[in-house]
Amino acid sequence: MIGGVEYEFVDTPGIYSLYPSSLEEKVTEKALLELDYDFVIVVVDATAVERGLVLLAAVAELRVHMIVIFNFWEETEEKGIIIDYRGLEGELGVPIVRVNPLRRGGIRELFERLEEDTTTI
Repeated sequence: MIGGVEYEFVDTPGIYSLYPSSLEEKVTEKALLELDYDFVIVVVDATAVERGLVLLAAVAELRVHMIVIFNFWEETEEKGIIIDYRGLEGELGVPIVRVNPLRRGGIRELFERLEEDTTTI
């Protein structure tokens, strides 16, 4: 439940492109193009943002409501990788949430951002 509304989440295989060359990419592309959904959560490996930006650009072209999760954020800090995620958030015009799945860091913010965003759909 988010904001008093029940949602169904569909988890598709991870991809780096919307130009399918593998079965996984075809499954995810089909879901994006054919399913009826309110928004898309795009999970990007924060240690490989360049690859994720290609996918973000492709999903943005679909004109869908989306939220971006930067996963493995703790590894960027350990490796000294600096990402201006707030600047990128403003540039892309989509909310970005940093998540640490091992410590469940960022999960509360994710649900808060989902609740904020679902009120504007």
